[in-house]
Amino acid sequence: MYLSLKWKAVVFLSLVLISLTGVWVGQHIYKTISTYDKRLEDLQVRQQSILNQLLEDNFLRLSQLSQLIAEMPEIQRAEKSGTNDALQQYLESEWIKLNINTGIDYIGLYSIDGEVIGSAFSHLLFQHQKQLRSAISQAMATNGTQAPRSFLFCGFGCSQFVIEPFVLSNGSEALILTGQNISDIIQRYQQVSNNDLAVLLPSRPESANSGEANRSLESWNRRLWAASQFQQTLTQLRAIQQETPFQALDDNDSSEFEDQKLLLNRLRLTQYRAYGQQPEFLAISDETQQHDNLVNSVKISILIGALALVVSELILILIMLNPLRRLFSVVEALNLLPKHQYREANAKINHGAVYLQDELSLLEKSTKFVTRELEALHIEVENKNESLQEQIAVITRSRAFLERLIDSSHLFIATQRLDGTILTSNVRFAKEFKRPVKNFTELFTSRESQEVFQQRVDLLLSKQCEVIQVDAEFANDQGFPIYLDWTCSIVEDEKGQQVILAIGIDLTQRKRDEEALEWLANNDPLTGIGNRRGFQHDLQKVLDTQRSGALVFIDINRFKQINDLYGHTVGDNVLIKIAESLSGSVRSSDSISRLAGDEFTVVLPGIEQSQLEKLLQKLADQLSGQLRLPGEERFVEYSVSVGAALIPSHGDTEQELIVHADMAMYQAKKKGGGQWQIFDPASSDLANLRRDHDLTSLLKLALKRNDLFELNFQPIFAIKNETVSHYEVLLRLKDTAGNAVYPSDFIPAAERMADPSR
Repeated sequence: MYLSLKWKAVVFLSLVLISLTGVWVGQHIYKTISTYDKRLEDLQVRQQSILNQLLEDNFLRLSQLSQLIAEMPEIQRAEKSGTNDALQQYLESEWIKLNINTGIDYIGLYSIDGEVIGSAFSHLLFQHQKQLRSAISQAMATNGTQAPRSFLFCGFGCSQFVIEPFVLSNGSEALILTGQNISDIIQRYQQVSNNDLAVLLPSRPESANSGEANRSLESWNRRLWAASQFQQTLTQLRAIQQETPFQALDDNDSSEFEDQKLLLNRLRLTQYRAYGQQPEFLAISDETQQHDNLVNSVKISILIGALALVVSELILILIMLNPLRRLFSVVEALNLLPKHQYREANAKINHGAVYLQDELSLLEKSTKFVTRELEALHIEVENKNESLQEQIAVITRSRAFLERLIDSSHLFIATQRLDGTILTSNVRFAKEFKRPVKNFTELFTSRESQEVFQQRVDLLLSKQCEVIQVDAEFANDQGFPIYLDWTCSIVEDEKGQQVILAIGIDLTQRKRDEEALEWLANNDPLTGIGNRRGFQHDLQKVLDTQRSGALVFIDINRFKQINDLYGHTVGDNVLIKIAESLSGSVRSSDSISRLAGDEFTVVLPGIEQSQLEKLLQKLADQLSGQLRLPGEERFVEYSVSVGAALIPSHGDTEQELIVHADMAMYQAKKKGGGQWQIFDPASSDLANLRRDHDLTSLLKLALKRNDLFELNFQPIFAIKNETVSHYEVLLRLKDTAGNAVYPSDFIPAAERMADPSR
């Protein structure tokens, strides 16, 4: 058979091209499939990483909430033993608020040895409380209680718990346990990964006769508890379970559902242990598009390989050589950004002027812009960090200064000889220890405390130290124990003799005083409602958090007459009765306060004008009444005037609202007793009302000061005798600027004050 050399060359080149094309196509197909498989592996790793991160984020969030809950005063005052009914009620009330605001489903307070002090939780979610207690005990025994720990518990549903150790106000250690349903994690997983997440739990025997039968996956002997798209996921899993055993899900093979290719990955709990029923986390991703892309890629590779020519490949390589080099430079520059090497990154991209702009040019410009911005942000962060360190240092010094001031508070002072004989003492020391005491050591209640004190005094006398400090229990003159902190040092008296100066701080009364001061700071001791400080706090809270509301001012008409006629005891009873009526007339979300004397306020968050009018009428009616005089058949009649200002219509600051509500109250007072008025900025009486309000304030100020009222003496000359027979005395008033205010203006205002005798 004859075959020319030309055809041999053609055949040979054709075989070479076919071989090269086949190798290229095969390699491309293999790489495509490998890339697809690698993508599936990366997808599973990413899904696992997202689940772990979401659980970790939720753990940190619950831990922070636990720390905030542990700082609540009621929890800080909890006792490790004894009855804690008040604490239980407090936990149940706070749990409802926390459940609404933060999604907390379980709050539990435990002693350090695992004993329950109090708890509040969702009885629907935690139906099997014995299993929950057993799981908590196992978690504490396994993970320890010295640091925050987290675990999962699955019963009716799955929840994540955090065990947070803390210290009570009495110094003992305790544990705060918070739990939250992980359904929010399932939804956030779908938002972050764009994949569905399903949580499967083992089927329970009682599920067949309950609503859980609608969730059952019989072939897998499991039930679907929760999923990011529940109904769709349940339909998919019921179809897949008929073809695929549950254990086969680890093979990383896709399953067919209708026209879709679904990939089901079993995710593991690698960081947290689950108690109760063991959950199975299934990540479900739709691989239909990716699978079709894989098939199309193989087809296209074969087609391109059949049509590819060596010359075209060479030309393509020559064309792509420079762009690849530029792209590689961009990649190197991006790798330098996390290392804060911004100048080196810019140097990687600077290749000179480019006359023909393309996508790579835009990428290089964007990379340069990002590099400059990151460098500027890095410098700004460093500057702010230095400023923050300086502020921390200032705060530390200020705190140290305050601590020194507190530590130097002198309560008990006594001087004694070097042998302990008491020489002098201050009034507080003498009052507390009236019984005859010759030696300072006689004040100690225990022999051990006396020995410790004497040992430290010996160190002081031997000049091994300049100051000694002794904390011990003493017995006062009534025999009650008190705990004092004594600081002793050697000083010289007026005769130049060395004596021991002892300064003691009473630690027993401090806590009771702090509690009493805290209550008095925010409450009126007579009526038990809020005072001015509490009112300012409540009003500012509404201004900061509410979009609408109202401020109500209430004034008792002719209250001074009640005090003058019937005595201050009757006046106090009127105040108490009005405060009780006011407490029963408002909502639980409203706050009432007594500012001074006969003035009350009500802060109404989230109220509209139509509701406010009804409430003002109700207050005007219910707060006006009568009080029977003790031991008599007579009654004291009293009434109130009510004024209100709307938030924010009549002001969005504390000062504006107080002034406008006060003006509205005075306008209601002008109508008569038992009337109410809402501030009207368009009213023609506003100017007169403000003038009357200013005059009233000026009169009250003038009654307190001695330099605003003046008496002008006008002589009356008797013509008959040609002598001054007497003087006419004229009362004049000046404002704070020194301007004259005439009687025709301030006398009517004084009469409206119902106190002209002053």
